[in-house]
Amino acid sequence: MNKKITNIIIGFLLGIGFLFLWIKLIDVKQVITYAKNLNITFLILAGFFYLTAYVFRSLRWRTLLSSFVKISVIRAFLYWMSGNFLNYLIPIRAGEIIRSYFLKKSDDIPISQSLPSVFLDKMFDSMAILIVIVLIPIMKIKLSGYLIALIVAISLLLLVGLFVIFYSVKSEEKIVLLLKKLFSFLPEKYYDKIKDKIELFVKGTALFKNHFSLFPKVVFYSFAAVFFDSMFFLFMFKSFGQPINYLQILFGYTLIYLSYIIPQPPAQIGSNELIMLLIFSVGMGYDKSMVSAIMMGSHIFTAVILISVGLIGFAYSGVKIKESFEINAK
Repeated sequence: MNKKITNIIIGFLLGIGFLFLWIKLIDVKQVITYAKNLNITFLILAGFFYLTAYVFRSLRWRTLLSSFVKISVIRAFLYWMSGNFLNYLIPIRAGEIIRSYFLKKSDDIPISQSLPSVFLDKMFDSMAILIVIVLIPIMKIKLSGYLIALIVAISLLLLVGLFVIFYSVKSEEKIVLLLKKLFSFLPEKYYDKIKDKIELFVKGTALFKNHFSLFPKVVFYSFAAVFFDSMFFLFMFKSFGQPINYLQILFGYTLIYLSYIIPQPPAQIGSNELIMLLIFSVGMGYDKSMVSAIMMGSHIFTAVILISVGLIGFAYSGVKIKESFEINAK
């Protein structure tokens, strides 16, 4: 069996396991009761903020691309959402590659040239961990071992990424050699894969050598996306008639979004619900059933948006979804 197909199957089984664990932790009847009180107006506003957050992320990617190709705002957004849709379907980060493939089809840009911008774009998402770290001493929240490990891992990822960005401006070759040495302890088959990604990532960060003025704009877009993410989730709570402190939303949903950096089951089945309970119920003391109803509603609602816009993006690009699977299998 193809290794990637095996990984997808394992991901689905893991997600189903998370889902069963989540169901055991909640009162399903109470969750349904909360769901019946949904306010459609607030739900529509939540959807607007959700899409706006991704507009800013696509603007960030467009800015990173601007040193070698100019694309329209709408094209950047649809390509970004199509990639996100593909990542949602399969847990192998296929969406990163498909964005570069779209550019190859539409602008004849080699995948090797645009792919570094995709890796770099992903790294800037981790900047949101700074908000989480600042809020920890301000808020009264009980952090589980999993959440502490997640915060530490993402913080390290951000530190390494920023170090690479600033050091590669001075010496691209030296930072590549340094990073290769750090991972040289890995078995050869894993080291070869990581080695290629290191070269691509450093190549992407090197764009700031001649275009450092892009850095503040990229940082602004990153934090703007975090703000609209938090507004999306604030209105999800409002749509279920639940009042909540904005800082709690900012902390909680930012951490939920950052958890997507680590491998997830297809469509984040079960994993979203569990981490929501860890943050808002175990950590902040909110009712499990209420929190679960909001996460379930959010999961279904965002899936509809993501799939709809993702399919529009694929139609716009002229690339078939089946073709995207074949590209990632190569």
